[in-house]
Amino acid sequence: MTTDVVPSPTTFAGIPMAPVRATRANMNMLIYGKPGVGKTFLAASSDLVPEMRPVMYLNIEGGDMTLRHAAPNIKKIPQDGSLTWDQLEAVYDALARQCYNGPKPGEFVPRTVVLDTLTELQKMNMVYIMSALVEAEPEKYDVDVHDIRRWGKNGEQLRKWVRRSRDLPLNVIMCAHEIEEKDNMTGLISHKPQLSGKLSNEVAGFFDIVTYLYVKSEERQGKQVPVRKLLTGHLEGYVAKDRSGALPLVIEDPTMQTIYKHVTEGISKKTAAA
Repeated sequence: MTTDVVPSPTTFAGIPMAPVRATRANMNMLIYGKPGVGKTFLAASSDLVPEMRPVMYLNIEGGDMTLRHAAPNIKKIPQDGSLTWDQLEAVYDALARQCYNGPKPGEFVPRTVVLDTLTELQKMNMVYIMSALVEAEPEKYDVDVHDIRRWGKNGEQLRKWVRRSRDLPLNVIMCAHEIEEKDNMTGLISHKPQLSGKLSNEVAGFFDIVTYLYVKSEERQGKQVPVRKLLTGHLEGYVAKDRSGALPLVIEDPTMQTIYKHVTEGISKKTAAA
């Protein structure tokens, strides 16, 4: 007696679907910390990982001195200066087209996208919003004076951009500065990405990996030296997480090669065991 094998459906409601183990594992990650601790250096080191290349660096803050040291061959956009909001939207549209409809002949096709920084992106978007209002009604609005309604629009546009960029089938790495907030009731100081209002916690929730980069002075061979460390899991007062479950709680002298190896090997082991 033969038994008919019913093929597994590949769509539902007309939408393609597949077991998670059969889909490509891409890494999405947020790195935050004080200015100068090495966020840009760490993110740019993705260009030194063969499996993550080619890398596109979306320059929001301007300046490229750190990039010249970390990854001199990384592809930076724009060539000079920093991106405008309209340019950033055009970059997303082109990336989405490549991912879902295929690239054009001869077009640069990144495997990893780095955005530096979300903190500056929020400020840039607010200027974009206010500039449009000032242009339409210069006697009514001031580009430097923001009301609740504009902050609401600003927050929604940032959420939308981060979510849809994170969902692209690419490695996506974003950086942010750090903000410290003191709880007046407990006295506890919390460390989180520097974004306005609820965005600090909400945006962190969008990523699979949220890390806090810091520098600590430690004794090495009888001398006090600064050591870079990366917190990858939640500790009281710090926003951090690792949904891959593959990263050590603290990584000393982190590089993207170390992070990528931990994450991909961890995912491979879990997939093989499933």
